Amino acid sequence: MSQRNKPFGYSMREHFNVGDLVQWKIYKVDGNTNDVSPNKMHGIITKIFEQKFGGRAVWVAKIFEATTAQFFEVNLLTLRLLKD
Repeated sequence: MSQRNKPFGYSMREHFNVGDLVQWKIYKVDGNTNDVSPNKMHGIITKIFEQKFGGRAVWVAKIFEATTAQFFEVNLLTLRLLKD
């Protein structure tokens, strides 16, 4: 398979597994000052899959974030694996 045909995030797929604890950031914009601030999120990967975005396959992780009890779908390239 040529590099051009590989899904976006393909190189990171081997680094993550279901059950891994990961961290990522969500950026929030203050409506009054337009300041952008990162908010660190932590969660457990529950599923890893390919999804189509704009006609291109992308590797995505479905993550359960315990603080908010919400599920997030995040591109593997934006994740950081948390280890002991």
